[in-house]
Amino acid sequence: MPYLNLHLASDKPIAKQDLTNLTNLKTNWTQKQLLALETWLCNFVSYPDKEILFTLKNIETIHERHNPKRIGNRPIVAAIKALEQGDYIKISKGIPRWAEEPAKLSSVVATDKVLALAKQLNITLKTTKELTPKSHVRMRTVGKGKKSECAYKDTDYTRHVEQLMREYCEYLNSYRITCGDIGFSDIHLFRNYQARRGNNFFQFGGRSGGYWMSLKRNERPNIKINNKPTVSCDYPFSQTNILYQQVTGQWKDAEDDAYALEGIDNKYRPIIKTMTNIMYNTTWQGVAQAVRNYFKEKEPDLEPMLDELLANNTYDDIKEKIITKHKPINHLFCCGADMGQIYAFIEANNVFEVAVEACRRGVPCLTVHDEFIVRKEDEGIMWELMYSTYVDKDIYKHIDLTQLPGMDVTGDKWRFTSF
Repeated sequence: MPYLNLHLASDKPIAKQDLTNLTNLKTNWTQKQLLALETWLCNFVSYPDKEILFTLKNIETIHERHNPKRIGNRPIVAAIKALEQGDYIKISKGIPRWAEEPAKLSSVVATDKVLALAKQLNITLKTTKELTPKSHVRMRTVGKGKKSECAYKDTDYTRHVEQLMREYCEYLNSYRITCGDIGFSDIHLFRNYQARRGNNFFQFGGRSGGYWMSLKRNERPNIKINNKPTVSCDYPFSQTNILYQQVTGQWKDAEDDAYALEGIDNKYRPIIKTMTNIMYNTTWQGVAQAVRNYFKEKEPDLEPMLDELLANNTYDDIKEKIITKHKPINHLFCCGADMGQIYAFIEANNVFEVAVEACRRGVPCLTVHDEFIVRKEDEGIMWELMYSTYVDKDIYKHIDLTQLPGMDVTGDKWRFTSF
């Protein structure tokens, strides 16, 4: 399922007079709508049998790096709706995130009629070209309201990520990846970074999404690669484990459960796991509300267990136990959302270096945050690669996690502020 490719154009641009004799199409086209129509027809001839994904929402115009013709989403939507009204195609409308059903983008599939229209307008596979190579690095603003893409200057890091992700996507596209009736083809992954604290340097975020990453957890075991069954490999207590490795130079002992706390029954482990991960992404004062919101919105079935735990323990009691449990990295807790995204940046860099190294060893490897999905026959080598892949520190210039600003110790008590 390819996403609408905004890099495609034709050697034969469409002019208004070209549409004069097409009585089933509207006649009052703007120049941007003509460019959008050209883009759509180029996509149809390039992906004639594929479901092309796009959004009908009114979103901000995508940045030039990912949209060479600078076409806004309004002309894109106007053009595809005109084709639908002219009975050339049928739009399958998406499902919003707030609906009870799983969210999905709108989509459309080429028909013989729309392909005939493209040919009539001299748009064929031979006349279609890619204006610029597709980028795999995206920088976005954060905060309330619409997210918008930011311009950025290329660095050694972004060039390395581009090369890495291009190699990775090309390799995955040489395999048939399916989940039930869904097929994942024309894979083009973005690494999504965040512009935080007024800066658009690359230090926050970096994870990817879409495709198999949008599947529900219980659907992922059904993924097949070239019709072969797959297994999941992931680091035990991933975020904590990677931070241990960054600070101490060694992975955490897998036998020591990161979520087993002294004096707290192990049946509360799901609560402790969630609370630990939240403490990497918020302030000391914000933990209680963040935990309550998480279980209310994401796992309401576990709210009674949370209440039961809190009947005999305060939030501060549990936070102190978590900090005591992880003494080598306890200065990394509760440093705020900015630091949480730095941790995500470090994790994402590690994950994709491992995934690409796996592909170079002939092991097609899908990532879902900290999880690696590979063919069952490749499970052994995947575990080896997860703990042996070298990350070039000259390229990945991380913040020094052994010494953080914004944190100080007063007596036995920790006081935290945002990074």
